[in-house]
This record gives sequence, structure tokens and C-alpha cells, in this order.
Amino acid sequence: MKFTLDYTNMTARQLRFKGNLHEFWLGMNAESEHGNLNSRTDITFKNTILTAKNPRINIKFNETILAAKITIAHLNKQPDYYSRLLKTETK
Repeated sequence: MKFTLDYTNMTARQLRFKGNLHEFWLGMNAESEHGNLNSRTDITFKNTILTAKNPRINIKFNETILAAKITIAHLNKQPDYYSRLLKTETK
């Protein structure tokens, strides 16, 4: 799932996030990678089909607020967490 800047801005306002919106957007998209990845492991939870490489760790699919809170937790520890992560992934 890829989040738009408008959607992440709305989510940031909803959670009263005051940090760097671009970094928040990077984080939301990075955290969403833990979601819908592999259609061979579909499971149903509360009438929602969850898909992941490992369903036990699929906490992001249809859980955008949870993904946002995890993003905020990372950014509270290190404000440029996702920019650094992106740099290490591209090397």
C-alpha cells in the first residue's frame, strides 16, 4: 500500500503529530510493507482478509492508525529514522 501525502497529512492531524510530514509519509509507506505481501497466506480476522508473508506479524493491513503510531514511535526516537533507513536500503 502506498499512502498519499494528503492521506498522511490527514492521519498526522488526527493523531496530532507535529513533526516532519515528509518523514511521516516515508514512515507510513515503509511500515505498510509489513502488510499485503503474499497472497498465498491469506487469513481472515474479524471479517477482514489479511495477507502477509507471515500472518502473525501482519499488523498494518487495514490498520493504518496502528502503522501511523508505529511510525510516530520510530520518529520520536530518531526524527530522520526513515530517511536513514531509505539510504541504507539503496546502498
